[in-house]
Amino acid sequence: MVFVNPYGGKKKGLQIYEKRVKPLFELAGVHTTITITQSANHARDTLLSCSFDNIDAITCVGGDGTFAEVFNGLVLRTAKDKGIDQNDPEAILPTPSLRVGIIPAGSTDTMAYCFHGTTDVQTAVLHIIFGDSVGLDLCSVHSNATLLRYYSSVISYGYLGDVVRDSEKFRWMGPKRYDYSGFKKFFANVGYDGEVSLLSDSSDPSKGPKCKDNCERCNNKQHKGQRTKEASAGGRKQLF
Repeated sequence: MVFVNPYGGKKKGLQIYEKRVKPLFELAGVHTTITITQSANHARDTLLSCSFDNIDAITCVGGDGTFAEVFNGLVLRTAKDKGIDQNDPEAILPTPSLRVGIIPAGSTDTMAYCFHGTTDVQTAVLHIIFGDSVGLDLCSVHSNATLLRYYSSVISYGYLGDVVRDSEKFRWMGPKRYDYSGFKKFFANVGYDGEVSLLSDSSDPSKGPKCKDNCERCNNKQHKGQRTKEASAGGRKQLF
């Protein structure tokens, strides 16, 4: 099952599929059913309701947003089929049985580069044909016990978040929209309020588990009290 985004990046998704992807699939004997996405969440909504009979894998030709739609739809569909509440942040999500491939045709193609080590289309197609795979960590964002979405690349707040949100208004500019929105937001000089909470018990953190074996920072923390006492006994003031 192939989803092609004709509007992402430089709007060459369909051309990339027809001229550079489809011939390799046909040469390798890979049979495909293609869906050309027409709007936001088209791929996600399709995966929530379609049949997976005779489907071995899902591939998307597009950018990071297209890939995000595909894995959101596939994870949500898997949870639905297993009777798992997607709005429960403590729920253990099942691993989808279908693999997802990504062929770069977007603005930045960050995920494609992470998977394939390059944004070369032919390399991505060959990895899919050969069945190569790598693991992918997903995170979820919940608000008031409601799932907002899953993400795998980045979640942003403040300046970067403003740039990404503003750039969506200028998709017709292609990749240059990020430079344009970044320029605007930088000179707007907007401040961002935030609050950071540290969850910890009342005990001394230095007595808790170490972050790794023989961690120099943790070892120094554990001996801090003893070293300070020795320095005070010597009649001199010294900071550690």
